[in-house]
Amino acid sequence: MKTSSLFWGVFLISLGIYYTFTNFYAFSFDLSFIVQLWPLLLVFWGFRFLNIPKEIKYLVAFLKGILIALLFIHLFSFNWLTGHFNHFSNMHSINFSTNDSDDDEENCDSTNNNISSNIYDSLKVNFLSKVQFAELNFSGGAGKFYIRDTTNQLIEVKGASTFNENNLSYSFNSDTSKIKIDYNTSDGNNMLRKRKQESSISLNTNPIWDIDIESGAGKFDFDLSNYKVRKVNIETGASNSIYKFGSKLEQINITLSSGMANMVLKIPKESGCYVSTESVLSNRNFTNFKKEGDNFRSLNFDNSKNKIYINMEGALSNYKIVWY
Repeated sequence: MKTSSLFWGVFLISLGIYYTFTNFYAFSFDLSFIVQLWPLLLVFWGFRFLNIPKEIKYLVAFLKGILIALLFIHLFSFNWLTGHFNHFSNMHSINFSTNDSDDDEENCDSTNNNISSNIYDSLKVNFLSKVQFAELNFSGGAGKFYIRDTTNQLIEVKGASTFNENNLSYSFNSDTSKIKIDYNTSDGNNMLRKRKQESSISLNTNPIWDIDIESGAGKFDFDLSNYKVRKVNIETGASNSIYKFGSKLEQINITLSSGMANMVLKIPKESGCYVSTESVLSNRNFTNFKKEGDNFRSLNFDNSKNKIYINMEGALSNYKIVWY
C-alpha cells in the first residue's frame, strides 16, 4: 500500500468520525492547541527524503493524516452560513459574583486599582457619571470570550476563568476610564496559567469606547453593536472570531492584523464601509463592495451618513463581511 493512500484514508476517516460524533453532540474539543504542533509537518516532510523502513513511513503517514485532519477541523470548524461557531452552544454559564464597594466619585479623580477575584467569580468596575470615554485593553490566549450584554457597571466580567490580582486593572483620570484585562498574566502557578479561559464581558453603553484586542488561538464572539465604539484595534493569531459593529457613532475606525484566522465582520446595512487590505494567501468574501485596486468600497458608501473604515493586514486568513 502506498503511503499516500494511507494518509488520505486516515485523514478522511478522522474527519468523518469527528463530524459524525459532533452531529450527535457526543463531544466537543477545544483544538486551539493543535496550531502549536504545525512544525511537526516539517518533520514529517523531512522523512520523505530519508531512506527509512516502510514501517516508519507508514507510521509517519498515519500521524500526518491525523494531525492535518485536526488542523483542518480547527481552522474550518466555522459555520459561514450562520456566522456562528459550531460549538459555542456547549459553553456553560456561571454566575457567581464578588461583593464590591462603591467609591465616592469625589475620590476617583486619579485611581489605579488592581481588582481581583477567585475562580468562577465575576469582576465589576463601578460606573462613574463623569466618565465620557473608556478604553478597554483586552489580552487573551486560548479560550472562549464573549461581549454581548450591557450593564449598569462600567464593565462586568463573568465566566469560568482564573483570575489573580494582575488580571484586571482600572484607572480613571478626568473624564476617561482605562481598563486592562490580561488573561495571559499568571501568579506563578503553572496550572493556573495553562487553564483554558471562558468569559463573558458586559460593557456600559454611556461612554465612547476605544477597544484594543490582542488574542491568540481562541474563539471570540464580540457583539459591539450596542456600544458607542469609536476605534477598534485587533491583533490575532489562529483564532475564530465574530465582530459585530453598530451605528451609534458616525465613524468607526477598525484595524485588523491576523495570521491563520477565520474572521467574520458584521456591518449594519445603513453604514458605508471602506476596506484597505494588505493580505497574503488570504480569502476575502465581501459582498456589495466595489474593488478599487487592493481596496474595497461598499456600494452605499457615498450616500451613507455613518462610515466604517477597516484597515486589514493578514496572512493565511479567511475574512468575511456580513451585512445585517
